[in-house]
Amino acid sequence: MGMVRQAIISIVVLGAAGAGIAAFSPDARDLLARVGIDTSPLALTATQEPAATGRADRAVGVITATAETARAATRLRLIGSGRALRSVTLFARSTGEVEELGFTSGEKVARGTILARLDSDAEEIAVDRAKVAEAEADAAFERLTALAARRIATQVDLDEADRTRQRAQLDLRTAELALERRLVRAPFDGVVGLSEVDVGDLIGADTAIAVLDDRSKLEIDLYAPERFAALIGLGQTLIATTPATPGAVFNGTVTAIDSQVDSESRTLRLRAAIDNSDDMLRPGFSFNVVMSFPGESHVAVPALAVQWRADGPFVWTVTDGKAAQVSVEVLEREDDRVLLSGIDAGQVVVTEGVQKLRPGSTVTEVTTPPDAG
Repeated sequence: MGMVRQAIISIVVLGAAGAGIAAFSPDARDLLARVGIDTSPLALTATQEPAATGRADRAVGVITATAETARAATRLRLIGSGRALRSVTLFARSTGEVEELGFTSGEKVARGTILARLDSDAEEIAVDRAKVAEAEADAAFERLTALAARRIATQVDLDEADRTRQRAQLDLRTAELALERRLVRAPFDGVVGLSEVDVGDLIGADTAIAVLDDRSKLEIDLYAPERFAALIGLGQTLIATTPATPGAVFNGTVTAIDSQVDSESRTLRLRAAIDNSDDMLRPGFSFNVVMSFPGESHVAVPALAVQWRADGPFVWTVTDGKAAQVSVEVLEREDDRVLLSGIDAGQVVVTEGVQKLRPGSTVTEVTTPPDAG
């Protein structure tokens, strides 16, 4: 078998050499023909030019996109703690024994709900007494009014009766106010926290009954570096995340900005609010806040257009129906696009179908993803 293989190789080499010689010398062509080597033009052509495969001119179907201009986002990342939109510690406005508690810790209550009631026997008696005095003063004033109409009572008597009636009305209002102050009401809609007060406790005006929080929104106090002071404005949007709810993202806005930069920390204090209508969040949660600001303009392409090779990233561009590789520099990555340099806005780039591309390939636009096989 080895001798046969060597013989075949020798014949091929001699044929190729003979074809080369015959191409330059007619006498050599005759000599080669006498020894049995084919020197016809067809044979020479077959030796010199391999048959075309037909693949070079076949158009490759691709999906393309046009490079656009976009602004790079400058991101400011801050950390802050959440607090209730409104929060108040509830106190009684007078001293007394707790007769009734109208809430359970953790319960949502409406504005005006009676949360605690103190003993009020003395105040109720004072209200009743004031009502009697007011009724007597009203009756006396009516009698004197009738007498004054018949010129039996003087105007001085009538004026004195009117003042007595007004004093009685004020005494009644004072008594009713004292009675009302034996009640502790919710000043707004919210959630009542834990309480250390029980029915029967004697409490004073300095005894905390409970904390009421309005959690419909949460506020976050933040401190931004002074270089961002000119960029931040009321209504600035932001996104916030918290370790307490992994994967959840909350949208918010800047609702308040301090009037000056702190001279020691060189930071600007600001306050943001995020919606909490579903009551997922609690005051005291830590938050990671991201604020974005528009930066410089760059060329943007879909993320699928950026390919990688040993020397770095590149994109396939299409010009006059021909594909070319162009090296680029990635400046910033976003969710579905990449900001880069190296090509101009308006350049057509290939996003799908790059597997069959070669430099100089003819391409054609298709609407469905090309076959990667």
